[in-house]
Amino acid sequence: GCNVSYEDSSDALSVDCAPALARTKSVIPQTAVHHNSVVTYTVTLANSGSASDTNVHFTDTLPLATTFGTWIEQPIGATEVGGEITWSGTMTYSESITFTFTANQTAAYGDTITNTAEFSGNSGSGSAQAAFTVEPPYFIYLPAILR
Repeated sequence: GCNVSYEDSSDALSVDCAPALARTKSVIPQTAVHHNSVVTYTVTLANSGSASDTNVHFTDTLPLATTFGTWIEQPIGATEVGGEITWSGTMTYSESITFTFTANQTAAYGDTITNTAEFSGNSGSGSAQAAFTVEPPYFIYLPAILR
């Protein structure tokens, strides 16, 4: 709820309601990701405050070596163009929205790829990261046969 205070000397009642945006981000799988495979990102943006935030902007630009695959859960108004996912709008108090999508990765063996999502709103700004590591190369050594 809102913070309510009363000042007896001036007979004033004040009510302080504010939005409070928070975010989480994850990627599956995180380790031993097969080379040239698909990963799934999930980003949740939540307003845990006591008021709506009417000016929320969300951006998730996919890192190098990844390309957008497909939406699994696409909030109304969310778009993807050229590897950049964006959404803008109002988040009411206690509302959360989830973005879930796949990405095709072409990272080199052993690379760690970090993806950062950013948001801003009337209550401030922030970011969340998720990273995955591509499996190392496997070498098979065969014995040499001499004749």
